[in-house]
Amino acid sequence: MPSPTHSHSLLLLLLCLAIPLPARPFGVSLAVGARALSTGSSSLLRPRGWGGALLGAPACRGGAMLASTVAMLAADGGDGKGAGVEVYTSLGCKFCVKAKLRLRELRVPYAEVRVGQGEERAALVARAAGRSSVPQIFIGGQHLGGCDDLFREDSSGELQARLDAAGVQRLPEGAAQDESYAVGGDGAGLTAEELSPKDGCLNHVESVAASTRVTDLAEELQRRSLLLYDTFVSAKGVDFGRMRCSAALADYVALTSALRPPEVLDEVAKLDIQAKTALFVNLYNCLTLHGSVAVPPGPSDPDARGPFFSGTSGVRYMIGGLPFSLDDIEHGILRCSPSGDKRSFSKDDLRTRAMLPASSLPDPRIHFALNCGAKSCPPIKLFAAENLEEGLSLAAQAFCESEVACDPSTMTVSMSKILFWYGGDFAPTEKGVVERVKGFLPANSALRIAIEDVLARDAKGEGTLAVSYNAYDWSQNAA
Repeated sequence: MPSPTHSHSLLLLLLCLAIPLPARPFGVSLAVGARALSTGSSSLLRPRGWGGALLGAPACRGGAMLASTVAMLAADGGDGKGAGVEVYTSLGCKFCVKAKLRLRELRVPYAEVRVGQGEERAALVARAAGRSSVPQIFIGGQHLGGCDDLFREDSSGELQARLDAAGVQRLPEGAAQDESYAVGGDGAGLTAEELSPKDGCLNHVESVAASTRVTDLAEELQRRSLLLYDTFVSAKGVDFGRMRCSAALADYVALTSALRPPEVLDEVAKLDIQAKTALFVNLYNCLTLHGSVAVPPGPSDPDARGPFFSGTSGVRYMIGGLPFSLDDIEHGILRCSPSGDKRSFSKDDLRTRAMLPASSLPDPRIHFALNCGAKSCPPIKLFAAENLEEGLSLAAQAFCESEVACDPSTMTVSMSKILFWYGGDFAPTEKGVVERVKGFLPANSALRIAIEDVLARDAKGEGTLAVSYNAYDWSQNAA
């Protein structure tokens, strides 16, 4: 998220009927919202359509398919002796990525099962002894635990014992990437001209218009962007070079053209606060990814940072016939065009139709949901109107737990620079911002208890609260 001075159809959802499958996939992935069918030692998953619960199934292009969405085989160790290694994940989870990368480094074949909410999450909780977080890892049908548990058992040697007991064999040297990664960079992507901005926007590639709600369209774009991140991530970061030449990115870009028709703005104008907030948080994060790929180097370069966010570099989406930059979405819409901010919409700007109601106060938790493409930005999540409150609360909690620290001995609270740049959205005073941050943390967390203690001592005159802000890492999370 940038500082105030440099701020930050037909739906193409075709599934290939003939998918060449490796005899022993490295990191086979199972579809979100899919139903597993028993087929001996492997599992066949039948994904539901986009109108159901399938999160982010990309279209096929030139016979290629992003294998991290649908797979036909489960990893069974190669000899059918057990259920192999199963990793339950969700899109946008950095700990899921960390766990999968470790398994790849260890050359351990695994089957990935992406879970959503509702019945899917409840089934995972029942199987994982009450744990609802992801990832959850099973070896030979036995529950290992989460990401930390994986690393702990790897260090102690217990992991190898589990693998041996389940008959899971490591892949040969050189099997460094899974099949889904290899399928991703298939050379069936866009040309440099198609990917570059045209007429001041990125979504200019002609496509069949999508006849679907704009909120559903934005959620699908966000799902696809998360899949792109997930597919092209490595231990070094996101491999934008391979992403640029992938069919999955080409299909994503084609789908963004469905935002262009004038009637889209009419639909946006009628949305309630929750739906409009979720819509534009999703579109902001989608535009960040799209811009990072199409207009390098993105915000990592100080000279490119301003044009990247303002849209003068071409990092804009045409929505309902009007151009929207990252600044427009964040400050004009989500922050309700604050008075005195040069990035706010003027009263006669036609884009004010997309704004949140002027009478509403901006929800400061959006700052924990917007990702500007830098390493210090919050992680990317998928938001929807029906679970917006829960989603923003979880995003705020996760960000504060990772970016806020408290040293009771010096009465110092250190926080992300985001809380310095946008402190006024949280509270009128610095102490008020600390109070607000405390409220985002669980009541029994050690961090919250420490902050409460410091605030109490400050109020009694037993010391003075000190606040420091962490340096912001603008470097791009790229390989």
